[in-house]
Amino acid sequence: MVDWTSLNWTNYQNGGPSQILSLGKQAAERRTILPLSAPAFNSSYDAQFYGPTLTCQYTNASQQIDFDFYTARTMNRSGLVTYPQAVHIGDTLNNLGHTSDYDGLASLLVYSAFTPNTDGFLYGADFRLPAPAVNLWPPELPGSDTRELSSDLQLWFQAANVSIVCSMANASFDLDVQFLNGVQNVFQRNITIMNHWAPSVVAYEIDNAYMTTFVALVNMLYGNVSLQPAYGVELGLHMDDSNVLNTALSACPEFSFWFNGYGPSVNQTVFGIDLAANLTNYIFPSETSICRNGSLPRAIEDLANNITISMLSNPYLTVNRTTAVSIYTPGNFYQYNNLTLVLSYATAVVVTLCSIAIGVYALYENGVSHSTSFSAIMNTTHNLHLNELSEGQSLGAEPLAKDVKDLKIRLGIVAYEEAKIGSESIIVGQAGFGLQGQVEKLRKGQICF
Repeated sequence: MVDWTSLNWTNYQNGGPSQILSLGKQAAERRTILPLSAPAFNSSYDAQFYGPTLTCQYTNASQQIDFDFYTARTMNRSGLVTYPQAVHIGDTLNNLGHTSDYDGLASLLVYSAFTPNTDGFLYGADFRLPAPAVNLWPPELPGSDTRELSSDLQLWFQAANVSIVCSMANASFDLDVQFLNGVQNVFQRNITIMNHWAPSVVAYEIDNAYMTTFVALVNMLYGNVSLQPAYGVELGLHMDDSNVLNTALSACPEFSFWFNGYGPSVNQTVFGIDLAANLTNYIFPSETSICRNGSLPRAIEDLANNITISMLSNPYLTVNRTTAVSIYTPGNFYQYNNLTLVLSYATAVVVTLCSIAIGVYALYENGVSHSTSFSAIMNTTHNLHLNELSEGQSLGAEPLAKDVKDLKIRLGIVAYEEAKIGSESIIVGQAGFGLQGQVEKLRKGQICF
């Protein structure tokens, strides 16, 4: 199980924090839980442990005050506009009678993520972990806002049309880990939120572990994504300083908001782009199914859970615990219907017996057996009449002469000769193919030479 008291979470000599950042990056980019240790090629076991996660929800009225302040300052300083701001600008310009675009805008905001209760560092009990500088967006918030910074550690998201607040929490994880032919499947049977979490001075080892896991998560989420006009007729990617574009979160509907024609009330184009148009999305993944649970808040929670569970893949962050393991031995098992089996074999036997009966009857009627061998053909076709017809045609070249081609032949007695059997002389016939009218019908039991 995960050992949240291990010193390896912050042991820089063993590369602890960098390894954990790497685990978080791999879990986010692979969009799955990293490979865990398999007791056997085909096996399963249960795993229960406590660990950090996120709980996310859309903003309430008091939180929205801070987001409105943030988006207003962001628009004034960086030219990033949200959907409500774009609507307001379009309506204002239209009411003023302006027909030209508002050239002061820089781009349309798609996504912005930051931690409001930090100053660029993420605090542990008695240490500070620097937030990933390349992705950290230092937000401007009002000095006297309504945030309770000491209650829990939060992660804020501003999308084009919604604002989301995620709080760090302590949760119990109940997992069913299965391996089928070496392929891993982790079923999250139950994840129960125990309490919201904030760093303290009581259990600094756990604080350090939780904070390092939080850093591994926000490393993939911090930053900004925005769009701007491309060639005056479509939107192109502008700001892309967030690793979130490498995760499944970029397939959530909140990312493709500007492309889905959600601006029917916009009376003025922005950047020459009609926000009421149904623009084609060439930037973000079109397979919305890879956005787990279909919305950004739920997908963020899912990513946080995957990163926490993936910590089980690192032996330096875990401790051995005894648990029951089920090991399966694969085998081939056959199931059939007795009636179907009997009918199929009985049908085969009946058809075989009928075929044998037809063959015996033919043998009885003919009095002799035949084959398609060359000798059989030679013996039945060799006679004077056919020799005369085939004279000069020994190669069998095509085409045949018309007079030969139109002739009809049949099998019968083509000649008679006297033959001696012992001291008696009898007349026997020669069987073979001959011209119609020159052969006699064969009779059963007739002696032929």
